[in-house]
Amino acid sequence: MPPRTRDLDLTGVDPCTDLLTDAQLRELVYDVGYQSRPGRSTSGIHGGPGCTFSSSTPLGREGRNISVLFNVATTEGAEVWLTDPARYASARLARPATVEGFPALVVPHPRFVDSCMAVVDTADDQYLLVASEPDHTNDTSSDRYCAEAERVATMAIQTLSATRR
Repeated sequence: MPPRTRDLDLTGVDPCTDLLTDAQLRELVYDVGYQSRPGRSTSGIHGGPGCTFSSSTPLGREGRNISVLFNVATTEGAEVWLTDPARYASARLARPATVEGFPALVVPHPRFVDSCMAVVDTADDQYLLVASEPDHTNDTSSDRYCAEAERVATMAIQTLSATRR
């Protein structure tokens, strides 16, 4: 991964409340988040907090049939997605990207073509993972989900940059 131009500490970040503003949730039509509580989770990979938002049944609006999962890692760096043998299948598909000036990887899922994630390197031994997948639909390409993961990762980094100086 290329070097970062700055660090953004993710220690203590709550992925359900700290990453997207109410206006961003509404723009993304993520009904879970402003109409009801998003789904909290813990990463089975690194043990960090996670949170799921979806756009499936917003009141008065058509859903986009897409969901995202945020994971906040503060115990391993983003480069692990390129070096860990257990993640080798993902690493082969990864392409470099930049999210708000931070080095990132866009990683289509190696088995599920309708799934993709963006892994943003924010600080030493820290990264933000945004995984996007269908919510009640099946697609044959990861393009839509990779674009969503990058878009949402950009919004999250913008939000964090504005609130964590």
